[in-house]
Amino acid sequence: MKAGKKKKKEKEQTPETVPRQVDLRKEFRSTARICYIIAGSLLIYPLVVELVKRFAGPEPLVSEGHYPQMREILFAMALVALFTIRFLHNAMLKKNPQENVKVLVRKLRTAHIATAVLCKIPAVLGFVLFFFHGFSREIYAFFAFSLVMMVLYFPKFDHWVVWLRK
Repeated sequence: MKAGKKKKKEKEQTPETVPRQVDLRKEFRSTARICYIIAGSLLIYPLVVELVKRFAGPEPLVSEGHYPQMREILFAMALVALFTIRFLHNAMLKKNPQENVKVLVRKLRTAHIATAVLCKIPAVLGFVLFFFHGFSREIYAFFAFSLVMMVLYFPKFDHWVVWLRK
């Protein structure tokens, strides 16, 4: 009988009981730290580009005639990534009525960390463009796009609380 009562109690968990069930602030802080590290890792791409420009001089892998088409394709892929990230973020945060608070907090953590990683896609595309053509000016546009996406999707504690209460 005790097992049945335990299951019933777990189903009755509400966001108001979060502090007793899960340390929401602690979970949020650890998620935010991971997202900061992921955002900071974006600095590697322009740093490598500048080091390659300074010491090695990039050897383009594709002729300059194909550069405009490739640049447009990669910019389009970055825009597709924006909409895909939005869709995936929302899909990961779909609630199921049977889920308890611990599961919901885990969903929040997973969604934000996965989204932060996916926000790096434009920077990676800019990096690819640099190594294909040797031009560095676009990598900064791709890098900025990734940073903007990271800011948009960075975890916010108030949003977590509101989402849990819905």
